[in-house]
Amino acid sequence: PVMLCSALEETGIKEIWEMLCRFREHTMMEGFWEKERQSQAFNWLTENVTLRIQQHFFDNPLIQEKMLFLQQEIQYNRISPMKAADVLMELYKH
Repeated sequence: PVMLCSALEETGIKEIWEMLCRFREHTMMEGFWEKERQSQAFNWLTENVTLRIQQHFFDNPLIQEKMLFLQQEIQYNRISPMKAADVLMELYKH
């Protein structure tokens, strides 16, 4: 439902607060909050791992050096961005 309120006119605030409380109670009883929290926790895990891997990759001096070279190679159309990525990944693996 759509509800209106006005802080200036001091109307509808109590009703909206009550509706929010009912909504929260309903969603908690249905387990929504727990499911959402679990989903968020897993997303935080994957984001954190992704960021750490990315940082480790780009902090590698060999990768940094090779990226400068590959940037020029891409600029002059001597290698595709996909092939350059393959080169970097192979370097990173070893």
